[in-house]
Amino acid sequence: KARIGVRHMAKSLLSMLRGKPEVTVHDLSPSDLLRWKAAMKDNHRKIISEIGGRAGEIYQAMIAGRDKYRKDHP
Repeated sequence: KARIGVRHMAKSLLSMLRGKPEVTVHDLSPSDLLRWKAAMKDNHRKIISEIGGRAGEIYQAMIAGRDKYRKDHP
């Protein structure tokens, strides 16, 4: 249920962004999307490293919350 809501929200946001001349939205083909996902696979590690401080700890707490939510809301 929650995922459906998020997907609907994302669709609405993309529609709004497409209407703004200063924003470019790229619609990827299925193969381009796979390549994009592969290129970004562990990008969060670099971001956490660049932020520093407690970023890693906060990220782990977010992942734990996400995993608990997924378990409680299959």
